[in-house]
Amino acid sequence: MSTRLPPLLPVSGFTLAGAGLSGASTGVKLSYTCPVGRQAEVIFLGVAGFVLAPTLRLRAVIGGATVVIGQTTQANLLENTLCLQQGDSVEISVQTAVAGSSFDGCLVVKEYATGE
Repeated sequence: MSTRLPPLLPVSGFTLAGAGLSGASTGVKLSYTCPVGRQAEVIFLGVAGFVLAPTLRLRAVIGGATVVIGQTTQANLLENTLCLQQGDSVEISVQTAVAGSSFDGCLVVKEYATGE
């Protein structure tokens, strides 16, 4: 198995955020997939600002294996950096919907060129 440590200099960094995301239906509400030719670090993954508390799942797919980071009805954060290779992904999804519910979600990612 290869080491999942990116090189020192990121080629890009960005934030994916959604305010007032609907918790009234199940499914993925915010996601990121590491593109071909890149490695990435997810340095922040969090949810907050709940209205009527839907049940959310924070999940990653790494090397084809699904890893549940957490399931919550309240604020939750990724406490460690999550390293991804091309094709790996991370997502925030609603597992149990509540009519009229909403939440805020955020992913902060740094991407690196593979092989640097």
